[in-house]
Amino acid sequence: AIIGFSTSYSQQITVTAEDVNSCAGDIVVPVEVTGFTDVAAMSLVLEYDTTELVYTGYQNLNSQLESGFYSINGEDGRFVISWISTSAVTLTDSALLEIQFETYGGNSTLEWDTEISGNCEFSDVNGETIEAQYVNGDVNAPGPVVSIYGQPQDLEVIVGNGFQFEVSASYAAMYQWQRSTDGGNTWVDLTNTDGFSGTDYYRLTQSASTLDMSGDQFRCIVEGNCPPPDTTEHAVLSVIPVPPTIELTAHDVSTCAGELSV
Repeated sequence: AIIGFSTSYSQQITVTAEDVNSCAGDIVVPVEVTGFTDVAAMSLVLEYDTTELVYTGYQNLNSQLESGFYSINGEDGRFVISWISTSAVTLTDSALLEIQFETYGGNSTLEWDTEISGNCEFSDVNGETIEAQYVNGDVNAPGPVVSIYGQPQDLEVIVGNGFQFEVSASYAAMYQWQRSTDGGNTWVDLTNTDGFSGTDYYRLTQSASTLDMSGDQFRCIVEGNCPPPDTTEHAVLSVIPVPPTIELTAHDVSTCAGELSV
C-alpha cells in the first residue's frame, strides 16, 4: 500500500483503509486509526474507483467522535470525513468507522488524497498539525456467484457410439461431472478414465457407450470464484442395441418372354 504523510511534531497518527477480499454484493471497508491522542480536528479524503464501487453509506462511527461536529459523505469517487471538537479527544478504540460499498465484482484501490493540502490532516486544540501517515487499501471482489443457464439434455445413443453432455454457466471457474447408476440416490465424481474425458470441463465426453450405461444419470457441479456452487439438473442416458441388419438377395432368373417371379 502507498503511504502518504502530513507533518508537524513528534506525535504520529496512522490511518489505514483495510484491504477487503469479498464476493460481489455489499462490502464493508474498515478504517483503523492508531495514535489518535489529543486530537481536536480531522479531515480525511479517500478516493475509490466508481466503475467498481458504489458508495452506500457508513456504519459504526467511533462513539468518542460523537461529542464533536462531523460531516461524512461519499460521491464522485471521494469519501470525505470532516470532524471538529471544542476539546481534545483521545480514542481508546482503533476502529474509526466502516465504509459501505456495493460492487458487482472487480478491483479498486482505496487511496488517501494526500496530494492536496488539508484533505488529509489532523490538528490539536491549538490548530497545530499533527504528523500522520496514511495507508491505502484495496478491494478485490472476484465477481458474482455462478449461474447455470444451459442444462444437459437427455440422450439416446446406439451401443458402441460415443456421447457428450454439456452445461452452460456464467462466472464459472470449475466443473465436476457426476454419475448416478441407481436412479439419482447416490452420485459419484467422474474421472478421466474408462473412456470418459472432460470430467472437469463444461463438456463431458464418453468415447464408447455400453448397454449397462443405459438409465444412468449425469449432472455437473459448477463452482465460481464466489460461493455457493450450483448443480445442474440431471440428464438420462439411454443406450439401445445395434439395429438388426436385413439382407435382401435378388436371384438370377432365366425365362422366356412374359410374366416372371424373382
